[in-house]
Amino acid sequence: MLHSTLWSHVSGGSLRRPTRVKKYSVVLLVAMLTLVPGLTSAGAATSSSSLLTLIAAADKDVTAIREFYFCETNNCRSQKTLQSAMALAGANDLARRLKTTSTIAATPAERALLRTFTTDGNTLLTGIAGINSQTTMIAKTVVAGIVYFESSYVTNDTYVLLSAVNHSRVSFKKWSVGLVGATQTMQVIIQLETPKASTSELLAANQGLILIAQNLLTHANSPFKDFNAKLTEMATSLKTYSIDEVKVINSKVPGGRKTMITAELKKFFNEYQALIALQNQLAK
Repeated sequence: MLHSTLWSHVSGGSLRRPTRVKKYSVVLLVAMLTLVPGLTSAGAATSSSSLLTLIAAADKDVTAIREFYFCETNNCRSQKTLQSAMALAGANDLARRLKTTSTIAATPAERALLRTFTTDGNTLLTGIAGINSQTTMIAKTVVAGIVYFESSYVTNDTYVLLSAVNHSRVSFKKWSVGLVGATQTMQVIIQLETPKASTSELLAANQGLILIAQNLLTHANSPFKDFNAKLTEMATSLKTYSIDEVKVINSKVPGGRKTMITAELKKFFNEYQALIALQNQLAK
């Protein structure tokens, strides 16, 4: 998988000082979604204070990371050095905290959410470490996309975790922060699959799409079962299409398979349109 080749995640070291995402990934920033901060921890006296501390710290860390890598205002541009230092500190703090999640006191339900949070956090840090080491525009955009949607998903994870701690209802609109980040990235990567793209670029794009599909399947846990079912259907189709695309690129399937891949892509787009329509309806 793409993310496993970028960086063997911290086993004692620290991240290097980050470099802001360049204009090749500016399309990722246009529809930037404001991250929803975690809910107040009031009423959670019976839950682990360590869990509440983790949630608050992770939200702060991710905010620092996003404000640096996805800066689009004159104010943040004028504070590049400060924000670079804050993003570095945030990434290193998040890496340190991710190593402690298995020792935090939690209920079985919270433990399952912590595992998802840990996976998302580690993939986010993997993307950060590899964001400036890619050599092609598509590969760079894919890795920038990983940082973009995984930072959204970490915020999603902390929100759902805190809702579990507080025994409060999960708001679909707030829950969908991660989904929006992933689907925006997905759209960008699909648009990069042009006839002019090289074999290595097409492989990077489809490996990125497989990663997104896997994340969407992992996070099919909205408050609405019907939406989760549609999300699972769409993500499965995306994964099937991308895996078959990789096989074609590597010439491991007959040429006639391309006709079936075209049908798979059409099926995916139809399911995606239906999902977005339902999402817009539920987010009102």
